[in-house]
Amino acid sequence: MTRLERARHLTLTSIAVNSILSATKIFAGIFAHSSVVLADGVDSLSDLFTTSLAYIGVRMSEKEADEGHPYGHESFEAIWGKVLAMLLFVLSTSVFYTAIKELMNPQTTLPGTIAVVVTILSIGGKIFLSRYTLYHAKKMDSSVYEADAKNYMNDVLASIGALAGVLSARAGFVYLQPIFSMLIAFFIFRIAFELYRDSAHELSGAAADPAIIHQVKKTILQDPGVIQIDNLRTRRHGKRVFVDADIAVERSLSLLEAHDIADRVHDKIEADIPEIKHIMIHVNPYKKIGTSGPGGEA
Repeated sequence: MTRLERARHLTLTSIAVNSILSATKIFAGIFAHSSVVLADGVDSLSDLFTTSLAYIGVRMSEKEADEGHPYGHESFEAIWGKVLAMLLFVLSTSVFYTAIKELMNPQTTLPGTIAVVVTILSIGGKIFLSRYTLYHAKKMDSSVYEADAKNYMNDVLASIGALAGVLSARAGFVYLQPIFSMLIAFFIFRIAFELYRDSAHELSGAAADPAIIHQVKKTILQDPGVIQIDNLRTRRHGKRVFVDADIAVERSLSLLEAHDIADRVHDKIEADIPEIKHIMIHVNPYKKIGTSGPGGEA
């Protein structure tokens, strides 16, 4: 199964489950007079859009490089991650505002039994979605789908809070229901913040993870023609990495021999480390410490 096929399969499953959950909870929230279940239903409705946006991001990031984007489209996944984060920020604000209004003017009608049943079913559904999405996100190495999985886990906590709010309201503690709605708003805000932060990091040209850098250095130095690494820089491009490396070789080698070493290292790196999209290698003549003449770092 390709990365895009996996994303499509995951998206369709998530949309189907969230459609059922959101419709059921919104219906139960309205007819059982429970604002906290209604807020939980709106949260599930938003998951339809967030999962769809995650798929769009992955699909765009899988496009081949073209004249307009010669370095590829991998960063589009992070761009859509930021869009998704902004939508979640708006949603959390809306849920929080509604909860504040109800806190100032609490409902007098107690939530019905259906609100309890629906919320319990929601907890089970969200646990399934969280584990299912995280499994496929790891397989795809997708930041937006990992954020989606975290969002579903937050939804589990939110649904537990919704259940507590409903039970409290049925026991006569009507002020607790909007407080739990505010808790749901906090969960949504937190996942939005984490997604925005991670997406911004991927778009900032930050260095690759230390483990990847270590693997690149180790692979370069395994080549018998490389004496040392003069300079090494990495730059994230979405989930992939670009590398610039200056390597030192024996200064007596011909241009063709030095070029063959660079080609060998280039092919080895791109074949063995899937995170590397491209490595650019510059060859320097090895300069011993204390000697004079050209060489060293470029």
